[in-house]
Amino acid sequence: ILRIPEQSNLVLVSGEVLFPNALVFEPQAQPEDYVQRAGGFNQGADKARLIVLRQDGSVVPGTEVARLQPGDEIMVLPKIATK
Repeated sequence: ILRIPEQSNLVLVSGEVLFPNALVFEPQAQPEDYVQRAGGFNQGADKARLIVLRQDGSVVPGTEVARLQPGDEIMVLPKIATK
């Protein structure tokens, strides 16, 4: 049996955003554009810590992403309170 995964035309936005959601992929959009379309950062978000999870299982820091791909997931990490 040969299993071929489905191709997705969505980008998931999760983590510390107001409305975590699956959004339609746009080739020119940057990770920050998708975060804004998901309602923006919430109060617990660390705006400097975005990571992109690829469909192949790799993880890329949001600052190093040259181009998003359909099926990617953008995760906004929370602030870590330290004393």
